[in-house]
Amino acid sequence: MTEFNELEDGNFFIYQQHCAVHNLASQYRQICVLEARLFERLLGVHTMRQQYIMKGDQVCGYMVHAKEPLSAQEQDASLSLPQVANLD
Repeated sequence: MTEFNELEDGNFFIYQQHCAVHNLASQYRQICVLEARLFERLLGVHTMRQQYIMKGDQVCGYMVHAKEPLSAQEQDASLSLPQVANLD
């Protein structure tokens, strides 16, 4: 149940109303970091989580900065595995 809205400034907001991996993510929070990095990697632009089901929000929501492409170095870094301490 993922949807998105295009914003007036040309950016997008992606939101997920259901977490398909909630039980697993409760034990392994790195999954949530990987999801955010997956969006960045697939879209090739900066993406920031602004809402988070694991912190009590109703949805996981991501601001997609459509006009801020990732550099080649950031693309490479997005492939590395996250540490638990890197969670929002």
